[in-house]
Amino acid sequence: MIYHCIRFTPKPGVSESDRQAALESMREAARAIPAIKSHVVGPDFGGDYAYGSISVIENLEGYEEMMNHPAHLEVDRNGLPLYTGSAAPPHNAG
Repeated sequence: MIYHCIRFTPKPGVSESDRQAALESMREAARAIPAIKSHVVGPDFGGDYAYGSISVIENLEGYEEMMNHPAHLEVDRNGLPLYTGSAAPPHNAG
């Protein structure tokens, strides 16, 4: 299994409605990408960032599918300008 984790914070001036729309677009993309077996996005409590997202993928082929899927690329195009953050590399749970 691969756990694709990102943590991010809205840039100053991003409205609450734009924040929520970006989070919902992440949820919609996760539902549209067959390689994603599980996904969660929400507040990152106690961390250095406002939000976190984790996508679970079964293998490297699925990870490549997710990263190149049009829904994922659309989230990047629309969401990345709104947020700062750090993307963690995929973590293999064994």
